[in-house]
Parts: sequence; C-alpha cells; structure tokens
Amino acid sequence: MRPFFESAGDVASLDVLSALCAVGRGGASGEVRFTRSESETVRYGFDQGVLVSVETPPENSPSETLIRAGKVQRATYEALTVGDFEDRFAVAVASGVISRREAAWGIKIAAIETLASVAASAEGSYTFAEGVVEPMQPSFRLPVDHWVLELFLRSGDRSFVLRKIGATDIPIARVDGFAEGFAALGLTADADAVVAGIDGQRTIEKVVKHSRADEFATLKLLAALMTLGLIHPILEAPRGQRQIWNGGEYVPAWKSGPSANLYPCPGGGMNGCDTGKCGPAGAPNGATVPVRKMGPPPGTLPEPPTVQADPLVAPPSSLLDPAKPDRKTAELKK
Repeated sequence: MRPFFESAGDVASLDVLSALCAVGRGGASGEVRFTRSESETVRYGFDQGVLVSVETPPENSPSETLIRAGKVQRATYEALTVGDFEDRFAVAVASGVISRREAAWGIKIAAIETLASVAASAEGSYTFAEGVVEPMQPSFRLPVDHWVLELFLRSGDRSFVLRKIGATDIPIARVDGFAEGFAALGLTADADAVVAGIDGQRTIEKVVKHSRADEFATLKLLAALMTLGLIHPILEAPRGQRQIWNGGEYVPAWKSGPSANLYPCPGGGMNGCDTGKCGPAGAPNGATVPVRKMGPPPGTLPEPPTVQADPLVAPPSSLLDPAKPDRKTAELKK
C-alpha cells in the first residue's frame, strides 16, 4: 500500500495513517476527502501539516459528539436561532452555549472517531489536493502527530493495534531524531518509562514486559510510535556466518541484512524516503557495512548499550479531555 497521497485513488491501495503522517512531516497544506458513498464523505484540511478543518457525516459531527458526551443538551442546541448562511455549531460557540474548550474537544474527538473508521475500512476512494485551506470556525489546530497518537491511545480495538505492530518477537529500535520527535508529543513520565526499554536489542514482547504500564496501553503507545516513524522493527538479520568486525569497527547484525537500506527512515516530505534521511545502503547477507568505531578490539564483544530514560515532559493541556485532564496518564497506568 502507498504511504503517501496521490491526487486520487482507492482507499484499499493506501496506508491511510502513513499518508497522513507524511502530510504532517512534510508540512503540507491541502485537503483530503474520503468518500464511501454519496452520503458518507469525510474531509480533512491541513495548513502546513496541521489539521485545521474537519467535515464529517452528521452522525459524527462535533455537535453530536458533545451531545452524546452530555456537554450540551440537544434541545438547547437545536433551539438556537440560526441565519440562512450561518453554521449552527459556530453560532453555538459564539453565543456561549458551547465553550471554546468544549468545541475544540468535540472537533478533536470527531476527527479521531472518523479517522478510526476510515483507517479500518478498505472501501471507497479518496482525493487529495494541495493548496491553501480555509480554517473551520471556531478555529481549531491539531498537529497530525498528536492526532494519530490520540487515535491509538484512545482506541479499544486490540486487533487494530496489533495489526499496526505486527510480529512481537523481533527487536525494535529508535530512529535518529527520536528524542526530539518524542518530546514534541508531550507525553507523561509513564510513556518515558516505556520507551526507555527500546534499545535496539529488546523485542516488543520484552519491552512490554519491561514496562511498568498496562500491557495494552504499552502496545498502543508502541503502535503509535511505529506509525509516526519514531521507532521501527529490525526486520531482518542475516542467518549463518557473518563478519562481526571490520578492522576496528563493530558491525551489528542489522547492518548486514537486506533491510538495512530501509530502516531507519524518519521520512520527510510527502513521499517518505525522498529527502536523503534513510539509513545507509544495505549489504548482501554475509557482507558488512562500515559503521562508527565501537572501541573493543577484534575478537572481543562490545559492552551492551546503557538504556537512558528520556526527561519528563508534561502533557499539553490542549490534548486532554477537559472533563478528564489526566486521561493519558490514567490510560498508561491501567
């Protein structure tokens, strides 16, 4: 499946979440429409990689989200006097029936719920058009990486999470620039403790076991970080004999495998590996790719790397449910 948007195509041919992450990383502006039927269209608008506009079917609208959550009464909302060319939701916010904080929460949840539906379905088609997008009213901004992160952290669909993770018996590693990208997510100390176990040697199973957080919460975080391109599985290590030392340079197994030219790949731009940020070219099984000096002389084993925990980063209040300000921490502590 394609990890980026073309001008149009079938949803079945697209990795929806990877394509959205490419929009965020590339800082693209434009509009994507997902159409399942004439009456079921979802539209997302982006300004320099930030979600600024959401259009959903009526049953998934921000107002319906707030009504279902009990934050506004349907009778009060529907009794508002609205002009011919006015938007009822915008009028409700302007008149104070819905607070701006509640409005932002309702739009975010509507965006997450519709994205979950789009990502889980292979039906329908999409179009993507680059260009300037007019922000919705009331104004709303949500970085794509925060949007995708919350999609996973709020998910109760275990099969969806496990599909994104894949095999759990292979090692996972951080990409270059992980610390900066992870810190920008504004997660809690519990999340820091989870990623402290990602050292390029532990498998997903061992990272989950090493974590002090709930198993499913840990898997959701790992799935989100994989989707965002901040961590990656070490897919292939060569079987049989290989040269461990190249002079005074230690060569880890993954550097000699055929996937070395694919990972790590932090991406950038609309087309993933199109900015020269991919890992070094791979080598055939049994060959080597020179890497940095590791210190120990040939014939000795290097010391295992020390796992360092990332510093505590406070979660941004704009990403939390106003009624439950500690939701993320609570999910990771279940």
